[in-house]
Amino acid sequence: MLRVVRSSGRVSDRKVTFIRLFDPVRAAERALDVRSFRDLDPHPGLILKAGHIEPDGIVVITRHGPPREVAVPVPRPTDYAVSGGGRPAVLYGAASAIPRRSA
Repeated sequence: MLRVVRSSGRVSDRKVTFIRLFDPVRAAERALDVRSFRDLDPHPGLILKAGHIEPDGIVVITRHGPPREVAVPVPRPTDYAVSGGGRPAVLYGAASAIPRRSA
């Protein structure tokens, strides 16, 4: 079972109701008692969906899940070469082969 918290607001000069869906079990695991929309501000990872309800009842979902931490690999030098200008260049991976220029 999921829960929804709501808050009044505006989108492009229209009155709307902002919503956030969350799992109360996961919130309880963190000893959180979510009663209002702002209670989730410091815990964005608990928000499963978010959006707003238009005045005519249309539900608009603008967030499709919690933000994911993305691991960004650090390129490692795989080959050393001399660029066309005679300066040393480091090639990062065979596919990209982008020379790094020294200052």
